[in-house]
Amino acid sequence: MAKDFRRETPRTKNKPLSPLLSPWQIPVAGFLGLIFLGAFLLCAFPTPGGGHLSFIDALFMSTSATCVTGLSLIDIGTQLSGWGQLVLLAEIQLGGLGIMIISTVLLMMLGRGLSLRSRMRVQDTYTYGPTAQLHRVIKAVVLSTLVFETLGALLLFIRFSSQMNFQAAAVSSLFHAISAFCNAGFGLFADSFISYQADPLVNL
Repeated sequence: MAKDFRRETPRTKNKPLSPLLSPWQIPVAGFLGLIFLGAFLLCAFPTPGGGHLSFIDALFMSTSATCVTGLSLIDIGTQLSGWGQLVLLAEIQLGGLGIMIISTVLLMMLGRGLSLRSRMRVQDTYTYGPTAQLHRVIKAVVLSTLVFETLGALLLFIRFSSQMNFQAAAVSSLFHAISAFCNAGFGLFADSFISYQADPLVNL
């Protein structure tokens, strides 16, 4: 019998998704990057009084916003400028949605195809099942978040517009709608929402 000289094709080993970071390390690195970026920006923008936050205070506020804990060392409404409040709001939103979902949505908006490796990273991070449906899941999460935040901002604007000027009402409505939906607990009012505790529209 003739000897079969055919060689079996060697099995390829599964390569890691990232040569430097494992799937669970990627969102951690993203959150740390966002925290330190936010801290530096909070330090850079002057406060309404002309001073600057110390790096420790800025780092604490940035961490609290990104991790949506709601802990604050300062009165956000009076001790942060408009730019500082915008930085804090961006961290709340990004922290609420998650770094991986935001980066994936940005890739979609830029028209770049989401590779299998990127989809596997998100899947491993959020332990979601079918990879093929990941696009729809991410879109649904982001769209539903924006819809509910917009509705909340509109309801708050109805109340705030009768008590403050248009710009202040719009800023307060948007900030508190995003903060509430992301369960961050930050507010621009010194007494939080105590003065609105009996207001059915605000509580809604």
